[in-house]
Amino acid sequence: MIWQNTNLTQLIYVSAQTSKNSAMDLIDIQEVASKNNKLNSVTGLLLYKEETFMQLIEGPSEEVRSLFNKIETDHRHKNIVKIIEEPIAKRSFKNWSMAVRELPKNIQLPHGIADFSDPNLIEAGNDSRGLIAVDILNGFKNDLAYA
Repeated sequence: MIWQNTNLTQLIYVSAQTSKNSAMDLIDIQEVASKNNKLNSVTGLLLYKEETFMQLIEGPSEEVRSLFNKIETDHRHKNIVKIIEEPIAKRSFKNWSMAVRELPKNIQLPHGIADFSDPNLIEAGNDSRGLIAVDILNGFKNDLAYA
C-alpha cells in the first residue's frame, strides 16, 4: 500500500465502551473501518482492554478530523478523550488500514498504567500523556509486522 505523505496528522484518543462488545463485534468494526480507511487514506491501530479503547489514527488532516468527528458521535463510545493531535512527517502504521488488538488482562503497560482510562494517561494538562500513549501503541509495531 502506498500512501501520499503530504499534510499528515496523527490523532490518539481513549474511550470507554457503552456496552460490552463481543469478538464478532470487533471483527465487524475492523472490517468496516479497514474498508473505509483505505478509501480515505487513513491508517492506524485500535487497542482494547476490557471495556476501554485506545486508538491511533493517521492520514490526511481533513480525513483524520472527519473520522474523529464520527467517532465522537458513535453510540458505542463514551468518555472520549483526545490525547494528542499533531502533524507528522511519516506514518507509524503505514501498512495497516486498521489493525485491532486486544490487550491481555494481565499485561503490564508502560509506566505502570493499569488501563487506558488511568488519570495519569488522560489527565488534562499532563504533558507526558501523549508520549505514554505513543509508547503503548508503538509497542505493537513489531507484533503487527508478523500478523
